[in-house]
Amino acid sequence: MLDSILANLNSLLKEYPLAGIFVALIITAVYESLKWVFKWALYRLNTLTGKWVLVIFDSNTQNVSKVDLYRFRQIGNTIKGDIRRLYAGPAASEVGRKYTMTGFSDASKMFFSFWPKRNDTASWGTCNLVKVDDRYFVGYYNRPVKEDGTLQNENTLEVRLCRSYSMIEDLTKGLPSKDIDDAKRWIR
Repeated sequence: MLDSILANLNSLLKEYPLAGIFVALIITAVYESLKWVFKWALYRLNTLTGKWVLVIFDSNTQNVSKVDLYRFRQIGNTIKGDIRRLYAGPAASEVGRKYTMTGFSDASKMFFSFWPKRNDTASWGTCNLVKVDDRYFVGYYNRPVKEDGTLQNENTLEVRLCRSYSMIEDLTKGLPSKDIDDAKRWIR
């Protein structure tokens, strides 16, 4: 069957040379469309793609120190995204800060680095997380520089990354209700 289609196409192209251009354009359009659909499906079907909330705990008190809103895009094992600080406790000037992140994830763990979108902020670092379930990761956040840009030896904080409505409510107990509501609205 394929042989007869190709034979008919070959004779058509010999008789009408301009038809070859038209056929090439159609094939290119179909190919580009399928490529876009495949990329879109990879993007949408990966488990990390979407909105997440990261809760950072104070190393001394185990109280919530900061809450960040994440938007991940995952293609294969690569994750990229944007971060916005929702809550920063006494460091209120950090609220609204925006970061970019990129990293790696397989079926059971995630590692990423982040850095500020503005050059006047010396706040960058890494997160190492282990998957508990499809909506919940636990791990550590490491920020190797102080706010003034100088290096520091120890600044590893416990973190929880989730996109479960009830989990966010449990993790953020004690925060202002507006911040809890904003975090829950983020993942809807």
